[in-house]
Amino acid sequence: MKLLPVLLILPFVCCCSSGHDYTSYRSANDVLELLNKVPVNNADSMLKLTTPIFYADEGTDSAARLCAGIYGAQEFVLKEEMDSARIYLDWLLQNSRPIEGTSMGGMLFTVAAIYEIKANRDYPKGISLFLKGYGEFEKARDIVNQVSTLVNIVSFLYSNSDIEGMEYAYKAYSLARSIPDDSWLKCATAISVAQMLSLSSDPADACPYIMEADSLAERYRYSQVGYMIRLLQAIYFSNTGQQDKAGELFDEAVDLAGDKSKEPGSVQLVLIRYGEYCEQTGRLEKAMDLYGKGIEISYKTGNKSLSERFMLHLSDCSMRMGDKDVSMYWYRKYLDFNDSLSIMRMDRETEEIMSEYRRMKHEYEDNLKDMKILEADRKIIIYSACIVILAVVSVSAIIIGGRRKRMYTTLVAQYRDYMKKTDSIENSIRKTGADTAERDLWMKAELLMQESSLYRKKDLSLESMAEVLGTNRTYISRAINMFSGGDFYSYVNKYRIREAVRIIESSEGQEMPLKYIADKVGYNSLHVFHKVFVKETGLPPGKYREEAARQKQNGKSGG
Repeated sequence: MKLLPVLLILPFVCCCSSGHDYTSYRSANDVLELLNKVPVNNADSMLKLTTPIFYADEGTDSAARLCAGIYGAQEFVLKEEMDSARIYLDWLLQNSRPIEGTSMGGMLFTVAAIYEIKANRDYPKGISLFLKGYGEFEKARDIVNQVSTLVNIVSFLYSNSDIEGMEYAYKAYSLARSIPDDSWLKCATAISVAQMLSLSSDPADACPYIMEADSLAERYRYSQVGYMIRLLQAIYFSNTGQQDKAGELFDEAVDLAGDKSKEPGSVQLVLIRYGEYCEQTGRLEKAMDLYGKGIEISYKTGNKSLSERFMLHLSDCSMRMGDKDVSMYWYRKYLDFNDSLSIMRMDRETEEIMSEYRRMKHEYEDNLKDMKILEADRKIIIYSACIVILAVVSVSAIIIGGRRKRMYTTLVAQYRDYMKKTDSIENSIRKTGADTAERDLWMKAELLMQESSLYRKKDLSLESMAEVLGTNRTYISRAINMFSGGDFYSYVNKYRIREAVRIIESSEGQEMPLKYIADKVGYNSLHVFHKVFVKETGLPPGKYREEAARQKQNGKSGG
């Protein structure tokens, strides 16, 4: 059974004819043979074929329906028609047993993963479904789709500036080179590694992989990935100080993304990277224009995967340009957007609970029929079961809510205790047998951080800190590793988050936008601040503030 890779940066290749009696397709192989005749990038033709097969009850087996449904769901996801995609996926995931352990099963979980990320912006669930799909492809020994799945994971992580995809990128790169004569996957995986390296502390390492991808794309005319190659080249030249060349390549990336990719998320990703570059080079009006185009695409296509970041960037640029009203407008838009996402997720969770309840009720009724219980007794048992199920769901919700509150309380208390234990310089030195020179250097670094608040500098680096201390980066790095138990960045982040917590717990911090708190303690990006805050405290900054305020209020009430 031949399946096509489902890749965000790779094309969907399939083919088509018309005039068939769809009810004659009795197996998945019959359906695949039909779908392999669909013209490239012809979503309407694909849906015209898959829809009647998916809805055919008689004369079509479940595997054929699953096959048609999976390809149909994929087309709806790519067209941003998420309501239609959800109808397909709800049925497919509940009836997937016949295709477990096959490439078709892997494809189903891959499409479901893309849906979760695009429609619900549920990244953990999306990545989990991707990995489940990878497992299905692995069982089927389908190396091509294993690579495709890994590239998809890297693509989504890269769009969120998350370097955690490095492991997947290297694995995909290695697997692709085990497939003879597959230059297409070699090109795609070289791009994946370059994406992750461009986010690393040594972005210049991405250069060989960018060159490899560019060479393969040019040799085999893979024009659909041209926008990503130009984007990575632009970022590389920006990092190496060649700003004129970087600007030209960013412009090329924008043009190619709109012309070749036909995928709103691709265009938005280029716009946000270009905008960030313009911010760094002081071209705030140009950055505002690019972010505005990104928001416009979100409204037109329904693809809101990067809307949150566009809004925050627009708010930040407006503030830097001195327009506080516009800045507050976009910041309120950002808050409203997050609120709407929370409501949407709650609605989805409620619907899933009710769907499970309906499934359990249906199964119970079927069992009662099989046992031929009298009508009166059956009604009593059904009603009792419904009451029990509802009671269990209600109690579970109360227990989960209580546990969550207790967890929040515990996390806040633990972090406060941690702050008390690590506030003094003396308590921070745990290795009494250390070299005197290293201990002295560490003491100087601690005094500098505590008394001068050096960690607030946004451009703080190991080199600049070493210069202030009158030493070199090797010595200060060794001292930090020895006495802090972590590297330079984790050391600085601990100070920044402690400062952020103190601000959040103050009376002024209760009303202060998190963006401004992040900026005050040394972060350029709210996204990075949010990620580091969760790592340090176990809670997002917003939840930490809510819990701190609740504890403070309870303390007053108790007093």
